[in-house]
Amino acid sequence: MCYGESELMEDLRKVEESEARNRCENTVKFCRSNNILFVDDSFPPLPKSLYYNTEEHESDRTVAQWLRVCDTKCSPSAYQIRLCKDGKWTTVLVDDLLPCNSRSHLVYSQAKKKQLWVPLIEKAVAKLYGCYEALVSGRSIEGLSTLTGAPCESIPLQPSSFTPQDEGIIDEDLI
Repeated sequence: MCYGESELMEDLRKVEESEARNRCENTVKFCRSNNILFVDDSFPPLPKSLYYNTEEHESDRTVAQWLRVCDTKCSPSAYQIRLCKDGKWTTVLVDDLLPCNSRSHLVYSQAKKKQLWVPLIEKAVAKLYGCYEALVSGRSIEGLSTLTGAPCESIPLQPSSFTPQDEGIIDEDLI
């Protein structure tokens, strides 16, 4: 039997999703049976998760501690986040230990009303790209593509940057 490429990719996606689900379920089961909270040893709460070269940042005290910023009494602190990198979807498993300053405030992303999803997505993207420092040069359009899996294009909307003939093109692109 010969499969088309999309059928093979769909089969691969199902296998990868099943493996990710099993990994998360096993992690949660282990944490609950041992009455512990999950700590991701592949992206630990250490300087190597913050920077490419930790030696260059030894004197940097921006991150004073890694804290769980939400009530975790009912949760083992393991979260799965599905992201797209280089056109390929992947499921990233992260804990909820987040980099904080000496006043226990998040150092990087911050959400209103203590929403957890924003820093968790940021942590998953940092893990996917190697460290938080990798996100510094990122642009919002890249973040949108990482979240949606769709190619994204930036359309400048400043009136002074277009000649009159280009204005119709912008309207068409927005529709």
